[in-house]
Amino acid sequence: MTSSKKGGIVIFGGGGTVGRALTEHISKLAPQCVVHIWNRANHPLFLNDPKRRSFDQSLRPWLSQISPAIVFNLAVAQSHNEEEARWINVDLPIWLSKVSMELGFRLVHTSSVMVFSQKNQGPYTREIRADAADGYGLQKRLAEYGCLMAMRTQSASVTVARLGWQIGPNSQQNTMRRYLEDQASRNGGLIRANRLWVPSCSRTHHTAAKLWELAHEEPGLYQIEGNHGFTFADIVEKLRREYSATHWTVEKCEDFAYNQLMIDERVLMPPIF
Repeated sequence: MTSSKKGGIVIFGGGGTVGRALTEHISKLAPQCVVHIWNRANHPLFLNDPKRRSFDQSLRPWLSQISPAIVFNLAVAQSHNEEEARWINVDLPIWLSKVSMELGFRLVHTSSVMVFSQKNQGPYTREIRADAADGYGLQKRLAEYGCLMAMRTQSASVTVARLGWQIGPNSQQNTMRRYLEDQASRNGGLIRANRLWVPSCSRTHHTAAKLWELAHEEPGLYQIEGNHGFTFADIVEKLRREYSATHWTVEKCEDFAYNQLMIDERVLMPPIF
């Protein structure tokens, strides 16, 4: 779907869990907005062809044609290939932040609580230094650093929103429920639930609503947290009842102690329960 009218919305990662919830939220709250979902088949990045692999060649013409008011980047790499992961998880958001001023759009990039390692206990405020040193957490840390630097040095209009684990009813999407269903399936219904772990998490539809709200707030770094103190064991027990998952057998454990919560006094989120 294309439109020459200024003010459309572009979503990278629109087919993911939060992306679908965000699209649905926008269609209900702002039905006048035209939403464009990045389709990798129609606008490929040629990840396996270094000679053609260029955001300027593949994405700039598309974005210029749409002339969006807001771009949401929720895209993540679809494979474990290290080069692809960096290209999508790090280089894409940084490129979007750099061209956002030129093309005149607001960028909302989703980061993750995984930018914090388990070396230190939460709750994590925005002032605590992100310290993930490898894997997905490091990629997210590098991406948000690049986006925020573009905002500070180039006056780009960029919002970086750190997210926790998403809670939603769909067991086919990347949600806590799918994780629990997969564990139960592998272990004959048994789910080990740590009662010393307080995970960062929020309801998916609450996350989508907050991302839309933050797109209209001051640019900068935000932390979206919906857990007001429940342990993982608490959450699993409550979800078991909520989903009528009688095939789950919950075994509480104390494998490790970790408070993963994020704190941001500017971001008021509905509690997960």
